[in-house]
Amino acid sequence: MSPYEEENYLQIAIDVKRTTPAPVFSLNRIKNILTRVLFIWTFKHPASGYVQGINDLAATLLYVFLLEEIDEKKGLTEEAFNELDEDVKLRIESDTYWCLEKFSENIQANYTEGQPGVYEILKQVEKLTKKKDPELI
Repeated sequence: MSPYEEENYLQIAIDVKRTTPAPVFSLNRIKNILTRVLFIWTFKHPASGYVQGINDLAATLLYVFLLEEIDEKKGLTEEAFNELDEDVKLRIESDTYWCLEKFSENIQANYTEGQPGVYEILKQVEKLTKKKDPELI
């Protein structure tokens, strides 16, 4: 593992342990899914790397996909999760990754060095302000 990968993996492992207290997230298989999703996402986004908070977003997406597959009457338990087919578990993992990827496309520039996304938003606000109230700027 490169130093970049190792540094990010260690931070992801720490954050996955702290992610949501929902019982299903105490399962090792769920922690592994979340860790893989975050690590792959981080590896594909070296400009920002892993930042705290992405784990909560990924966990929310994972939770939604789990709810779609697990019988409400059983609840999100270890037994209910273990009863899922492996193909379903893999689909949940990939859906979580791709939704995280798509969602983060729109906010990525806010978390890269120099935060160009934030500066772009500020430029837009300045432009609108000049248009509506030129004396203010």
